[in-house]
Amino acid sequence: MDKKISIDNMIALCNIIDEFDEFEKKLISAISSKYNRDLVFQIWDISQGKFRLGALKAKKFYEENKLIIDVINRYSDVPMFINQNYGWDGKPTGDLRFFYEYLVKHKEEMPKILEVLNKIKELGFNKFEFNEELDFTKEIYGTSLPLNNYVDLIYVANPQVIPNYASYINYITSDSNYKIKLKLSNDNQILDNGKNIVLNSLFFDPNTLPQKIDIEHTHGQLVKLKKEQQNNINFIKTSVKLGVSVLDLERQFNCSYETIINILDGVKNKAELIDILANMKDNLDKLKKISADYDSSVSQNEPLLTAELLEEEKRLYLRRREWSKIDSC
Repeated sequence: MDKKISIDNMIALCNIIDEFDEFEKKLISAISSKYNRDLVFQIWDISQGKFRLGALKAKKFYEENKLIIDVINRYSDVPMFINQNYGWDGKPTGDLRFFYEYLVKHKEEMPKILEVLNKIKELGFNKFEFNEELDFTKEIYGTSLPLNNYVDLIYVANPQVIPNYASYINYITSDSNYKIKLKLSNDNQILDNGKNIVLNSLFFDPNTLPQKIDIEHTHGQLVKLKKEQQNNINFIKTSVKLGVSVLDLERQFNCSYETIINILDGVKNKAELIDILANMKDNLDKLKKISADYDSSVSQNEPLLTAELLEEEKRLYLRRREWSKIDSC
């Protein structure tokens, strides 16, 4: 199950990791009373140098935990840190404890973790989802070319565009520690509240993240990779047109063969027609072999163009042709 946390809270947690366990015990004890949100905001006001009449409990808690609270306020703020992770009864409600244990386990990676968190924040994300079991290499992603209004766009590190005959873009990732989900407006702009990032690690090279979260650095990169596949796309077009043309000939041959064998019994030169069909069958078999050999040579020279992919492209072409009733030539 995905865990969630505010990036500001996570950065604050990184900076109080050695003191957090003891601080949490004191915090839960202090906010276990009814209406603890009053106490939380009293602590916040006092930490900001504001005078709160009669807030003795809050003053004492702040004085005893001043260094930690000041660090939290430097990277987040006390009300958000507490209210997003602890309920009215003082019991933990968020995933803060999970992330604390994760950080303790990977404490030696703390500099890299902070680098990743700061980069994600710089890109405009205010929270993230996390699940170490996610494997983004097992998914196939897709987007339109050009973009359509109100679509979702997914971006991953190290994208590899799968060559295809059509104008849409299918892609995978060879290795990615994140998946960015973006929602677009009716004028193909990324919505500010439509940005989400899912991570399977917190220590990876932050340079694999896009430079900016905009169309140019996400969809634009996929379009660029698509254009770089032009040679492969030409191979696919040749494979599809050759294979479909042979298939059309085979279907027409089978139709003619059935007509001559089963229907034209009264034709005087039926035997001659059968001989001609036999020669046509031999030539058709040669054409099928040429088509198969071409596909085989393409697959050997271009690993992405597997036999399965070429067959799927032919199937999709036939489906589109059936839908649009386009000429096969």
